[in-house]
Amino acid sequence: NYFSKLKNYKRVLDFVPENSSVIEGYSGAGLLSGLICKKAREVYSIEINKNATNDANKLKKNNNINNLHNINGFCSQEIPKIINKAKNPVFVIDPPQSGCDKETLDSIISNKIKKIIYISCNPYTLKQNVNYLKNFYKVENLEIFDMFPNTSHVESLCVLNRIN
Repeated sequence: NYFSKLKNYKRVLDFVPENSSVIEGYSGAGLLSGLICKKAREVYSIEINKNATNDANKLKKNNNINNLHNINGFCSQEIPKIINKAKNPVFVIDPPQSGCDKETLDSIISNKIKKIIYISCNPYTLKQNVNYLKNFYKVENLEIFDMFPNTSHVESLCVLNRIN
């Protein structure tokens, strides 16, 4: 449901600090990145699918968004390139049902990203990914959104903070 997705995205914005730098991984066609741009100083949006990146560039152009940088590539490879440009970035991620790949999680850890805002459509892979990060991050907030009434499907929003 489109409007339920926006409720979830509104909660994401509640956790994005005003005037911050944000890296969004698995950004798709850029809807969430476009919304984050209203609050953040700059947003670096990473997507592997070239067609989705092209759509994100159209969204950026059609909405005159000047603080969004759409990047076509792998999250794990692009994070280290961005980390020096973005001051103390918040990492927003909305991966597919399979969750984050190990290389992206390792890149988040090795680049010492301080805050992760993780949107998940699969509680099982969210649990796996949070478990992988547990020696470096602590869960600050966890919310469940029933976006698909009368089904077993939910969306989760998990905010993690770096502990060391």
